[in-house]
Amino acid sequence: MRLARARVQKYRSIRDSGWFDVEPRKTILVGPNEAGKTALLQALQQLNPPEGVSRFDVLRDYPRSEYNDVTTNTVDPARIIVVEAEFVLEPDDLSLIPEEYRSCRYYFGRKYDNSAIHILLGGPPINTYADLKRDLMRLGAHVDRAAAASATSTSPLR
Repeated sequence: MRLARARVQKYRSIRDSGWFDVEPRKTILVGPNEAGKTALLQALQQLNPPEGVSRFDVLRDYPRSEYNDVTTNTVDPARIIVVEAEFVLEPDDLSLIPEEYRSCRYYFGRKYDNSAIHILLGGPPINTYADLKRDLMRLGAHVDRAAAASATSTSPLR
């Protein structure tokens, strides 16, 4: 699985990076000093932080110029998705999964409370109870009729 595109919001000096593509072989970050290159990489690291790396902390990581919104409860930092990413499967991975999942993209997001959001984009439709309700009702009626028939039958085994 490979990172295909990402976005960072409300993290240190970054208000919103917007979605940016990550090329398969290399991606180069270019910018002047203090432009937020390191902050961007630190936020991306939170997608799967290694042991010993500090998790998001609102006091440390929320943009200073907007921190008053947090202290006045105008903004709930636990609801802010700081880093978002979409991943695609590599060609070797595609051969290992069913055909209907091969065009899927995996979305992952991390919030300030360090909770995560996982979504499979472009997958086959998921059956819900509403989709199956009519079939389940018919099956239930069939089971009721079968149970009633076996209760009234005079079987030598009874």
